[in-house]
Amino acid sequence: MVVLMLKRVYVKRLVYCCRKLIMALIVMLIVAPLLLPQVYAYQSQSLQDITWVTVESSVPIVGNDLEKAREQAITEAETKAIESVVVADISLDTLLVNLKLSGSMVGAIPYVEIAETIILEESPSQSDYDPSNAVDTHCKLKVKIGVAVEVSGSDPGFAIDASLNKVAFVDGEEMTITLKPTTDCFYAIFIMLEDQKVLKLIPNSYKTDNYLAANTSYTLPDEEDRAKGILLKVSTPEEKHSVSESVYVVALKQPISFESGRIQEAVFGIYDGETAFIQDLVRQIVHIPLRDRAEKLIQYRISKP
Repeated sequence: MVVLMLKRVYVKRLVYCCRKLIMALIVMLIVAPLLLPQVYAYQSQSLQDITWVTVESSVPIVGNDLEKAREQAITEAETKAIESVVVADISLDTLLVNLKLSGSMVGAIPYVEIAETIILEESPSQSDYDPSNAVDTHCKLKVKIGVAVEVSGSDPGFAIDASLNKVAFVDGEEMTITLKPTTDCFYAIFIMLEDQKVLKLIPNSYKTDNYLAANTSYTLPDEEDRAKGILLKVSTPEEKHSVSESVYVVALKQPISFESGRIQEAVFGIYDGETAFIQDLVRQIVHIPLRDRAEKLIQYRISKP
């Protein structure tokens, strides 16, 4: 009897546990689909750091077109937000430090997106705008902006190898640059100077073709360039005995026309100091996804004889 009673208790407990397990599985089957999107969303967000900043902007209202002024004010605010979160902290020094620490340029100039824009204050609002009111000459906004910064996500199959004929030059010597991409691409070369300014080397007014075929080595200047008398000569400012500069190469999967603005072309050795700062170039680079670009930074030094 005792043994029989023990068996009955055992069977009852077993049935009870099985029922609990079945109920738990049913609950999991119902709840899991609801939880999975939240988990994926969290993992997706973890790939980016979102920084919130509050900025103000003011744009003139032209031709009583408040809507257009409002759009321009939002754009101005978003530009200020990106500037404060990312661009202001990037210089040639930070790029070189990142290169020395990681051995790569990946993420040194991150990809930036506006995650969300929330208008906190607006003056004048569309409902109370009065074109005859002399006070309402500008659209003024106070905006809270979420800036998403991505430092990973590059395409491992897209890279460009770049090298110089040497890294220590004497004033007046010739420089050659050798490039070899892993994928068909379009490239641009910039010279980053000690004073945090930048010059555009390729493409320029005399060499507009910037297409490179995959797995093919290119040397600049090439034979066609030399036949035209195009050479790359290094030089130091008159007031300095030596300088350190850097060649920045960016390869792109699609042709992109950089808004050169004040970026001078590095031709004929003419440099009057009026070119744009490195940050002016960075403002354009940050809008190109990491998967669509490959970069190389090479430091070199020029000394007088």
